[in-house]
Amino acid sequence: MEFGQSIKTCFSKYATFSGRASRSEFWWFYLFYVLIGYAIGIIMAFVMVGSMMSAGISENPTEEESLQLVMSMLGFYGIVFLLYIPLMIPFLAVSMRRLHDTGHSGWHLWGPTALIIASLSGMAISAEAGFVFVIVGYLAGIVYGIVIFVWLVTKSSPTENEYGPVPEGVYPVIVQQADTVQQ
Repeated sequence: MEFGQSIKTCFSKYATFSGRASRSEFWWFYLFYVLIGYAIGIIMAFVMVGSMMSAGISENPTEEESLQLVMSMLGFYGIVFLLYIPLMIPFLAVSMRRLHDTGHSGWHLWGPTALIIASLSGMAISAEAGFVFVIVGYLAGIVYGIVIFVWLVTKSSPTENEYGPVPEGVYPVIVQQADTVQQ
């Protein structure tokens, strides 16, 4: 699957969390997702610098200037979040379908996030125990994230699995070779 075809496929399956997605479909859309994120970040940086310069905020801002800067940053982050939401849904959908393609449940995507949130809630227990809980939770979240990354780069399952048939174009060479061998 090519770059453009991947983007088209992912947006046509905007919130489709069932089925399977090939490696190329996932990684091309991931590249698109990251490039859009960088573009939004660069635009935001220029807008922030421009607003600081037009407001006359100096290197050592006063308390009022600092508050004005914080409020404008919150507004910009809100705008960025609203611009990024339409991309998050198809990205989560293609990620889940990619995990399905390797024979794993899409719910695994939430594992690292759940571990990190659980570890942060450990701080409510006590400062000493909470710190250990946070460190262990973060490390477990990182290890879990690495496992998911390995699954995302793994080859597609060559046969139909519980999540559906093999995505189109994934194994045409193997099928052609098998046909040649049989003849």
